[in-house]
Amino acid sequence: MSDQIPTARVSAKQNANISAAWIVPILAAIVGVVLLLQWMHARGPLVTITFEDTQGLTIDAPIMYRGAIVGRVENVQLSADTSRVIVSARLHATSQELAREGTRWWIVHPEVSFEGITGLDTLISPRYLTLSVGTGKPSLSFAGVATSVMAQEQMSGTKFTIITDSISGITQSTPVYYRGIIVGAVSNIQFAPNAIAVLIDVVVKNEFANLIRTNTKFWSVSGLDLDFGFTGVSMNIGPVTSLLKGGIQLATPDQAGEIAPAGYGFTLEKEMDEDWLEWAPELPLSRDLDNK
Repeated sequence: MSDQIPTARVSAKQNANISAAWIVPILAAIVGVVLLLQWMHARGPLVTITFEDTQGLTIDAPIMYRGAIVGRVENVQLSADTSRVIVSARLHATSQELAREGTRWWIVHPEVSFEGITGLDTLISPRYLTLSVGTGKPSLSFAGVATSVMAQEQMSGTKFTIITDSISGITQSTPVYYRGIIVGAVSNIQFAPNAIAVLIDVVVKNEFANLIRTNTKFWSVSGLDLDFGFTGVSMNIGPVTSLLKGGIQLATPDQAGEIAPAGYGFTLEKEMDEDWLEWAPELPLSRDLDNK
Protein backbone atom coordinates (compact mmCIF):
# COMPACT_ATOMS: atom_id res chain seq x y z
CA MET A 1 0.00 0.00 0.00
CA SER A 2 1.11 3.50 -0.66
CA ASP A 3 1.78 5.86 2.25
CA GLN A 4 0.60 8.83 0.13
CA ILE A 5 -2.60 10.38 1.46
CA PRO A 6 -5.00 11.60 -1.26
CA THR A 7 -5.79 15.34 -1.16
CA ALA A 8 -8.56 17.34 -2.77
CA ARG A 9 -7.98 20.35 -4.97
CA VAL A 10 -10.19 23.30 -4.00
CA SER A 11 -10.75 26.14 -6.51
CA ALA A 12 -12.93 29.28 -6.19
CA LYS A 13 -16.02 29.01 -8.33
CA GLN A 14 -17.37 32.23 -9.84
CA ASN A 15 -20.86 33.17 -8.80
CA ALA A 16 -22.69 33.13 -12.12
CA ASN A 17 -25.82 34.60 -10.60
CA ILE A 18 -24.05 37.76 -9.32
CA SER A 19 -22.37 38.44 -12.69
CA ALA A 20 -25.62 38.08 -14.62
CA ALA A 21 -27.38 40.50 -12.28
CA TRP A 22 -25.02 43.30 -13.28
CA ILE A 23 -25.45 42.79 -17.03
CA VAL A 24 -28.98 44.26 -17.18
CA PRO A 25 -28.26 47.62 -15.47
CA ILE A 26 -25.00 48.01 -17.39
CA LEU A 27 -26.77 47.46 -20.71
CA ALA A 28 -29.56 49.84 -19.61
CA ALA A 29 -26.99 52.51 -18.74
CA ILE A 30 -25.29 52.10 -22.12
CA VAL A 31 -28.60 52.38 -23.95
CA GLY A 32 -29.50 55.47 -21.89
CA VAL A 33 -26.20 57.16 -22.73
CA VAL A 34 -26.63 56.38 -26.42
CA LEU A 35 -30.17 57.79 -26.42
CA LEU A 36 -29.01 60.90 -24.53
CA LEU A 37 -26.23 61.49 -27.07
CA GLN A 38 -28.68 61.04 -29.93
CA TRP A 39 -31.12 63.47 -28.30
CA MET A 40 -28.39 66.06 -27.71
CA HIS A 41 -27.19 65.64 -31.27
CA ALA A 42 -30.70 66.17 -32.66
CA ARG A 43 -31.29 69.11 -30.30
CA GLY A 44 -30.40 72.34 -32.04
CA PRO A 45 -29.36 75.70 -30.58
CA LEU A 46 -31.51 77.75 -28.22
CA VAL A 47 -32.10 81.25 -29.58
CA THR A 48 -33.62 84.25 -27.80
CA ILE A 49 -35.75 86.79 -29.64
CA THR A 50 -36.92 90.01 -27.99
CA PHE A 51 -40.29 91.51 -28.92
CA GLU A 52 -42.31 94.49 -27.76
CA ASP A 53 -45.44 92.35 -27.89
CA THR A 54 -45.79 88.60 -28.45
CA GLN A 55 -49.26 88.90 -30.04
CA GLY A 56 -50.50 85.87 -28.09
CA LEU A 57 -47.51 83.58 -28.81
CA THR A 58 -47.38 80.67 -26.35
CA ILE A 59 -44.97 77.97 -25.22
CA ASP A 60 -44.63 75.04 -27.66
CA ALA A 61 -45.69 77.22 -30.61
CA PRO A 62 -43.91 76.05 -33.78
CA ILE A 63 -41.19 77.83 -35.70
CA MET A 64 -42.13 77.65 -39.36
CA TYR A 65 -39.80 78.12 -42.32
CA ARG A 66 -40.88 77.43 -45.90
CA GLY A 67 -43.92 75.61 -44.56
CA ALA A 68 -41.91 73.18 -42.39
CA ILE A 69 -41.63 73.07 -38.60
CA VAL A 70 -37.98 73.77 -37.76
CA GLY A 71 -38.25 74.25 -34.02
CA ARG A 72 -40.45 75.07 -31.03
CA VAL A 73 -40.89 77.89 -28.52
CA GLU A 74 -39.63 76.77 -25.11
CA ASN A 75 -40.29 79.83 -22.96
CA VAL A 76 -41.97 83.25 -23.04
CA GLN A 77 -41.19 85.74 -20.29
CA LEU A 78 -40.95 89.45 -19.54
CA SER A 79 -37.58 91.16 -19.48
CA ALA A 80 -36.19 92.32 -16.12
CA ASP A 81 -37.59 95.85 -16.58
CA THR A 82 -40.89 94.46 -17.99
CA SER A 83 -40.53 96.68 -21.07
CA ARG A 84 -40.18 93.82 -23.53
CA VAL A 85 -40.89 90.10 -23.91
CA ILE A 86 -38.13 87.52 -24.35
CA VAL A 87 -38.94 84.41 -26.37
CA SER A 88 -36.65 81.39 -26.04
CA ALA A 89 -36.94 79.02 -28.98
CA ARG A 90 -35.17 75.77 -29.80
CA LEU A 91 -34.24 75.05 -33.41
CA HIS A 92 -33.83 71.53 -34.74
CA ALA A 93 -30.21 70.54 -35.26
CA THR A 94 -30.80 70.33 -39.00
CA SER A 95 -31.99 73.94 -38.98
CA GLN A 96 -29.20 75.57 -36.94
CA GLU A 97 -27.93 77.41 -40.03
CA LEU A 98 -31.03 79.61 -39.81
CA ALA A 99 -29.64 81.30 -36.69
CA ARG A 100 -27.39 83.92 -38.30
CA GLU A 101 -26.78 87.62 -37.94
CA GLY A 102 -29.29 89.50 -40.04
CA THR A 103 -32.03 86.90 -39.58
CA ARG A 104 -35.35 88.65 -38.97
CA TRP A 105 -37.94 87.00 -36.75
CA TRP A 106 -41.60 87.87 -36.44
CA ILE A 107 -44.82 86.41 -35.07
CA VAL A 108 -47.42 85.46 -37.64
CA HIS A 109 -50.80 87.00 -36.81
CA PRO A 110 -53.58 88.66 -38.80
CA GLU A 111 -51.81 91.54 -40.52
CA VAL A 112 -52.92 94.26 -42.89
CA SER A 113 -50.61 95.59 -45.60
CA PHE A 114 -51.00 97.44 -48.88
CA GLU A 115 -51.69 94.13 -50.58
CA GLY A 116 -54.41 92.91 -48.22
CA ILE A 117 -54.66 90.71 -45.12
CA THR A 118 -52.19 87.96 -44.22
CA GLY A 119 -52.01 85.49 -41.34
CA LEU A 120 -55.73 84.71 -41.34
CA ASP A 121 -54.94 81.09 -40.45
CA THR A 122 -53.95 82.28 -36.96
CA LEU A 123 -57.53 83.40 -36.30
CA ILE A 124 -58.44 79.76 -35.60
CA SER A 125 -54.99 78.31 -34.87
CA PRO A 126 -52.16 79.36 -32.52
CA ARG A 127 -49.68 82.09 -33.40
CA TYR A 128 -46.29 80.88 -34.59
CA LEU A 129 -42.79 82.17 -35.27
CA THR A 130 -41.26 82.52 -38.69
CA LEU A 131 -38.13 84.11 -40.07
CA SER A 132 -36.17 85.51 -42.97
CA VAL A 133 -32.64 84.10 -42.97
CA GLY A 134 -29.67 86.45 -42.70
CA THR A 135 -26.22 85.98 -44.19
CA GLY A 136 -24.00 86.94 -41.23
CA LYS A 137 -22.13 84.91 -38.65
CA PRO A 138 -23.93 82.40 -36.41
CA SER A 139 -25.85 84.17 -33.66
CA LEU A 140 -28.17 83.18 -30.80
CA SER A 141 -29.68 86.55 -29.85
CA PHE A 142 -32.07 88.59 -32.00
CA ALA A 143 -34.44 91.54 -31.88
CA GLY A 144 -37.80 90.55 -33.34
CA VAL A 145 -39.73 92.76 -35.74
CA ALA A 146 -43.40 93.66 -35.37
CA THR A 147 -44.45 93.01 -38.96
CA SER A 148 -43.51 90.48 -41.61
CA VAL A 149 -40.62 91.18 -43.94
CA MET A 150 -43.05 91.23 -46.86
CA ALA A 151 -45.17 93.88 -45.15
CA GLN A 152 -42.08 95.94 -44.37
CA GLU A 153 -40.96 95.77 -47.98
CA GLN A 154 -44.43 96.74 -49.17
CA MET A 155 -44.56 99.61 -46.70
CA SER A 156 -42.61 102.06 -48.82
CA GLY A 157 -43.83 105.52 -49.64
CA THR A 158 -44.05 108.99 -48.11
CA LYS A 159 -43.92 109.21 -44.32
CA PHE A 160 -46.02 111.58 -42.23
CA THR A 161 -46.40 111.97 -38.47
CA ILE A 162 -49.68 112.09 -36.56
CA ILE A 163 -49.66 113.44 -33.01
CA THR A 164 -52.13 112.36 -30.34
CA ASP A 165 -52.54 112.37 -26.55
CA SER A 166 -53.05 108.61 -26.44
CA ILE A 167 -53.85 105.77 -28.79
CA SER A 168 -56.60 103.17 -28.73
CA GLY A 169 -56.88 100.36 -31.24
CA ILE A 170 -53.90 101.61 -33.27
CA THR A 171 -50.84 99.41 -33.67
CA GLN A 172 -48.04 98.96 -36.14
CA SER A 173 -49.43 98.04 -39.58
CA THR A 174 -52.83 99.60 -38.80
CA PRO A 175 -54.20 100.67 -42.20
CA VAL A 176 -54.84 104.25 -43.33
CA TYR A 177 -58.00 104.70 -45.42
CA TYR A 178 -59.21 107.24 -47.95
CA ARG A 179 -62.79 106.64 -49.09
CA GLY A 180 -62.57 103.04 -47.86
CA ILE A 181 -59.39 102.24 -49.79
CA ILE A 182 -56.12 101.43 -48.01
CA VAL A 183 -53.64 104.12 -49.02
CA GLY A 184 -51.06 103.59 -46.29
CA ALA A 185 -50.30 102.04 -42.94
CA VAL A 186 -48.81 102.80 -39.54
CA SER A 187 -45.08 102.10 -39.58
CA ASN A 188 -44.06 103.09 -36.05
CA ILE A 189 -45.47 104.32 -32.73
CA GLN A 190 -43.37 106.07 -30.10
CA PHE A 191 -43.46 108.69 -27.37
CA ALA A 192 -42.58 112.28 -28.14
CA PRO A 193 -39.21 113.30 -26.63
CA ASN A 194 -40.94 114.83 -23.58
CA ALA A 195 -43.41 111.91 -23.28
CA ILE A 196 -46.44 114.25 -23.24
CA ALA A 197 -47.73 112.94 -26.57
CA VAL A 198 -47.60 109.89 -28.82
CA LEU A 199 -46.14 110.09 -32.32
CA ILE A 200 -47.67 107.83 -34.96
CA ASP A 201 -45.59 107.46 -38.12
CA VAL A 202 -47.68 106.56 -41.16
CA VAL A 203 -46.42 105.66 -44.62
CA VAL A 204 -48.65 106.60 -47.54
CA LYS A 205 -48.07 104.82 -50.81
CA ASN A 206 -46.38 107.15 -53.26
CA GLU A 207 -49.20 107.01 -55.78
CA PHE A 208 -51.56 108.40 -53.11
CA ALA A 209 -49.19 110.97 -51.60
CA ASN A 210 -50.88 113.81 -53.55
CA LEU A 211 -54.04 113.24 -51.46
CA ILE A 212 -52.25 114.40 -48.32
CA ARG A 213 -52.49 118.19 -48.00
CA THR A 214 -51.53 120.53 -45.18
CA ASN A 215 -55.21 120.80 -44.14
CA THR A 216 -55.99 117.06 -44.36
CA LYS A 217 -57.84 115.64 -41.35
CA PHE A 218 -57.02 112.30 -39.69
CA TRP A 219 -59.16 110.41 -37.17
CA SER A 220 -59.37 106.91 -35.73
CA VAL A 221 -62.06 104.48 -36.91
CA SER A 222 -63.23 101.07 -35.75
CA GLY A 223 -64.90 98.30 -37.67
CA LEU A 224 -68.25 98.73 -35.92
CA ASP A 225 -69.82 102.08 -35.11
CA LEU A 226 -73.11 102.35 -33.18
CA ASP A 227 -75.02 105.64 -33.15
CA PHE A 228 -77.83 106.07 -30.61
CA GLY A 229 -80.40 108.72 -31.48
CA PHE A 230 -84.05 109.64 -31.04
CA THR A 231 -85.00 107.55 -34.06
CA GLY A 232 -83.24 104.43 -32.82
CA VAL A 233 -79.85 102.82 -33.23
CA SER A 234 -77.91 103.00 -36.48
CA MET A 235 -74.97 100.74 -37.17
CA ASN A 236 -72.11 101.46 -39.53
CA ILE A 237 -69.71 98.65 -40.41
CA GLY A 238 -66.35 99.78 -41.72
CA PRO A 239 -64.01 97.91 -44.08
CA VAL A 240 -63.37 94.27 -43.15
CA THR A 241 -59.73 95.06 -42.44
CA SER A 242 -60.74 97.57 -39.77
CA LEU A 243 -62.60 94.77 -37.96
CA LEU A 244 -59.21 93.19 -37.34
CA LYS A 245 -56.85 96.12 -36.99
CA GLY A 246 -58.92 99.27 -36.51
CA GLY A 247 -57.81 102.06 -38.78
CA ILE A 248 -57.08 105.71 -39.44
CA GLN A 249 -59.34 107.58 -41.83
CA LEU A 250 -58.33 110.74 -43.70
CA ALA A 251 -60.23 113.41 -45.59
CA THR A 252 -59.07 116.49 -47.49
CA PRO A 253 -61.26 119.62 -47.86
CA ASP A 254 -62.66 120.74 -51.19
CA GLN A 255 -60.36 123.73 -50.88
CA ALA A 256 -57.27 121.59 -50.58
CA GLY A 257 -54.15 123.10 -49.09
CA GLU A 258 -50.59 122.73 -50.27
CA ILE A 259 -49.19 119.25 -50.83
CA ALA A 260 -47.85 118.09 -47.47
CA PRO A 261 -44.10 117.45 -47.61
CA ALA A 262 -42.61 114.24 -46.27
CA GLY A 263 -42.44 114.30 -42.48
CA TYR A 264 -45.27 116.83 -42.13
CA GLY A 265 -47.10 116.61 -38.80
CA PHE A 266 -50.84 116.29 -38.24
CA THR A 267 -53.09 116.02 -35.20
CA LEU A 268 -55.25 112.93 -34.72
CA GLU A 269 -58.72 114.39 -34.30
CA LYS A 270 -60.66 113.20 -31.26
CA GLU A 271 -63.99 113.16 -33.08
CA MET A 272 -65.08 113.01 -36.69
CA ASP A 273 -67.04 115.87 -38.18
CA GLU A 274 -69.84 114.61 -40.45
CA ASP A 275 -69.00 117.36 -42.95
CA TRP A 276 -65.61 115.73 -43.59
CA LEU A 277 -67.35 112.80 -45.23
CA GLU A 278 -68.89 115.20 -47.75
CA TRP A 279 -65.54 116.58 -48.90
CA ALA A 280 -64.80 115.56 -52.49
CA PRO A 281 -61.78 117.47 -53.82
CA GLU A 282 -60.53 116.68 -57.31
CA LEU A 283 -57.01 115.55 -56.59
CA PRO A 284 -55.10 113.65 -59.30
CA LEU A 285 -53.14 110.67 -58.10
CA SER A 286 -49.36 110.85 -58.28
CA ARG A 287 -49.27 108.24 -61.02
CA ASP A 288 -51.58 110.46 -63.11
CA LEU A 289 -49.17 113.36 -62.60
CA ASP A 290 -46.28 111.19 -63.78
CA ASN A 291 -48.11 110.35 -67.01
CA LYS A 292 -48.62 114.00 -67.91
